[in-house]
Amino acid sequence: MQKEIIKKKTSSLTINVVATKAESLRKVVEDTTTVRVYENGNIGVAGQVGKADVCDVEKQAIDNLALEIAYPCDLTKNTQKAVDARKNIVDTAHFVKIMQSLLAKLEKEIPSFLFSNKITYRENETEYTNSENTSLSHAGNELDIVLCIKSKTSANIMDFAYAVDMLDYDEDKVVADIKSLCDAYDNKIEWQDGKYVVVASGSMFYGDALSNFSGELYASGASLFKDCFGQKIFDEKVTLELDPENANNVCFFDAEGTLLEGDDCALIKNGVFERVLANKKISAQFSLPRIACSAAAYDSIPAVGASELRFKNTHKSILDAIGNEKAIYIVEASGGDMTTSGDYATPCEVALLIENGKFVGRLPKINLFGNVKEFLGDDFVGASDKGLFNYQDSMAVAKMNVSLI
Repeated sequence: MQKEIIKKKTSSLTINVVATKAESLRKVVEDTTTVRVYENGNIGVAGQVGKADVCDVEKQAIDNLALEIAYPCDLTKNTQKAVDARKNIVDTAHFVKIMQSLLAKLEKEIPSFLFSNKITYRENETEYTNSENTSLSHAGNELDIVLCIKSKTSANIMDFAYAVDMLDYDEDKVVADIKSLCDAYDNKIEWQDGKYVVVASGSMFYGDALSNFSGELYASGASLFKDCFGQKIFDEKVTLELDPENANNVCFFDAEGTLLEGDDCALIKNGVFERVLANKKISAQFSLPRIACSAAAYDSIPAVGASELRFKNTHKSILDAIGNEKAIYIVEASGGDMTTSGDYATPCEVALLIENGKFVGRLPKINLFGNVKEFLGDDFVGASDKGLFNYQDSMAVAKMNVSLI
């Protein structure tokens, strides 16, 4: 019998923000323990929240082998690695006071808007061990500022949001980011239908296409990219990869103890379709190359996940990618969908015009549309994690069709 043990500890401080005021503080510490055992091609899983006796959890996992759930046992062997990536982001002993200062500055600098939702400081610690002489541990932290923003003259519950996670905190930089959005939002501009350079989070460009890279869907022949393995399907600037090294507070190994490193983490590399999303089970079931993409709740069998996906940088900054062209920055978009032929469309509630590297105003509500083989093909401009704001996630740039709603 083989086994693996995963212990996780999450500690968080969360400030609830209402009308630009810190309303309450919530402190949470959560421990989970997971044991998976493997025998005769089957898996048994058990988990517990809170402090746990590993022997008791292991007994439950062994009992669950009776369910005869098939799962390949291919544990990571003879690997030891420990990473503590925690940064001195903010003084947690004075967390409320520090965030109250931020909110007071927002109220002063941007008086025509209200801010609400949550600000959270989080630390994660994960330990993975198995019976094949492998021991892995990771510790990380982050500060998440997720503020819903509402104009005082608006009838909406919220108009748009500022959502970032960071490893360093500077009050002035956060205020500058938010002020640049609010100043542009207040300046309404006219617009015409056409094809434009569009800047958005990377996930907007690949998110609805992601199911086509599912190992199960590909193996069934239902993927948009069936029979394209090893072929160039996108522009050579497109590399879409699992990249925990450049993501905040993300483990260097997945839920099955597979390390996220080397050249085997790209779904698309220089436009070439190299891998599908296949964890140990999917890989064994369909004879597909494995990628470190397993995710699992503390008491469940591993499934496929892809939360660390991002485009590899092609430019030093987003502004470098845009150059002198006018561009549209997508602030809020929801309800998008993609057809089986790759046609994608999404309404955009809030979009800003970028001109000469600066936000100059807010467009009317628009629709974005195009085919994924085009906007990740010849119309793909590039990607970068630097450019428009002091704090931002990786962004991508592509030409897309725009029409007024």
